[in-house]
Amino acid sequence: MDTENQLKSAESTKNQPTSHKLKVAKRRRRVCELRCLGLKIPQIKEMLSKEGQNWSEDTIKRDLSSLQAQETLEELERQQLSDIAFAEDRKTKLEYRDRMIERLMPRKSPQTEVNVGLAQPKVTVEIFDHSKEPNAARDQAEVQSESSAT
Repeated sequence: MDTENQLKSAESTKNQPTSHKLKVAKRRRRVCELRCLGLKIPQIKEMLSKEGQNWSEDTIKRDLSSLQAQETLEELERQQLSDIAFAEDRKTKLEYRDRMIERLMPRKSPQTEVNVGLAQPKVTVEIFDHSKEPNAARDQAEVQSESSAT
């Protein structure tokens, strides 16, 4: 009996109340709607805050990567493909298809040319023969001593 009560209490703590689930579902639906309007995450956050809902960007990112958002995205793509397929004018079909491809393709950043003048560095290497320095110093000392003696 004790183990059954423990399991029941553990299960009840795992399950969120229905009101929380509804709140999350409502928020995710609104985030998806705003994303479908073309808003980016900071803009979605700003729009939600104007509506009195203050959510972090991480929460919005999680909502956009949720299963519900993925299903909504798939449904929108399906509807768009259907609209393209049932369009009567070939020119319109191709225009819709090109727009869809353009939106799905990653955008290229503008090419910037960077001209860097590559100059050859000048390196000066001085080689000293250290084996002769002590003798040279001794010779110079001898020359100085001889000149001072005279």
